[in-house]
Amino acid sequence: MLLGDLSEKIANKQRISYILSIMIGLILYTILLYFNNWNPISLVTGVFSLELSVVSGIVKRFLSGLGLSLTYATLCSLIFKYLASPVKGSKTKTKVSITIILIPALALIFYALYTIWGAIYLAKTLSDFELLSMIFGVWSLIVMIYVLPIIKGEYTPEIEQSKESKTQKVGDWKFSIWKSYKSGLRKDYGSVYAKEFERYGLRLFMIRSILSGLVLLPISLILITITPLAILGIALWIRIFSLDYEHFSGLERGLLILVTVSVALLTTIAFFQPDLIAFNGFFDVSYGIGLLSGIILLFAIILRK
Repeated sequence: MLLGDLSEKIANKQRISYILSIMIGLILYTILLYFNNWNPISLVTGVFSLELSVVSGIVKRFLSGLGLSLTYATLCSLIFKYLASPVKGSKTKTKVSITIILIPALALIFYALYTIWGAIYLAKTLSDFELLSMIFGVWSLIVMIYVLPIIKGEYTPEIEQSKESKTQKVGDWKFSIWKSYKSGLRKDYGSVYAKEFERYGLRLFMIRSILSGLVLLPISLILITITPLAILGIALWIRIFSLDYEHFSGLERGLLILVTVSVALLTTIAFFQPDLIAFNGFFDVSYGIGLLSGIILLFAIILRK
């Protein structure tokens, strides 16, 4: 695998790789400035930068929608933990509890579909509140998915999942035995569903973590107008393909924070450009699809019981 081999080389020679990336980026940036009359501001606020921020924003909105469904799954897990004792031994109470849990999920599905429909068929301007909410969404996404996990050393979006797959199979086997014991002998349906929602949340978190690694490249497109950061983003994206070989070092975590925060900052600047209103529909569709995808996964887990 070409990317895998290149990624391992970057992992083995990190300082040289990233210094070289910055140097190449500086050379390209100088060329861009030369053809832009040495005006760095117009590079950031130009039409090309706006188009790149649209691509970056679409990807981030999808992850935001997926994140909302993850929050809902976590809430469901907490509710069932609380209801474990009251519904113990009663399938009827358990079914009633599940029905109550499904009502907000149905509302979220309706909201996701309405968001997609409204983006396609309703032409509307972007209000100040919506603009601020989008900016808040971008920063919260960057902080929650990238910055905090990176600081904690928990950001590991491995593309190769062979070892994890074997571990997951063993975990599924153990859970199957535990579930049979809890539901068949102890009639502890609440605990079973609490564990199910917890496992769903973990799986969705893993999916979102892997996606956050894969989409690091498209969300970093906005950095092309600041080429040193763009080249760094590309190098770090390639590096993701060898995380099963060696995890991110302290240097790489620092560079990741620099790149992702820069993405959020430039996206914020782009959002204040009036031309962005024309692309609001794309953001809403992406958000709705992300939310709908997560809720569909949740329904799949519930309905297979």
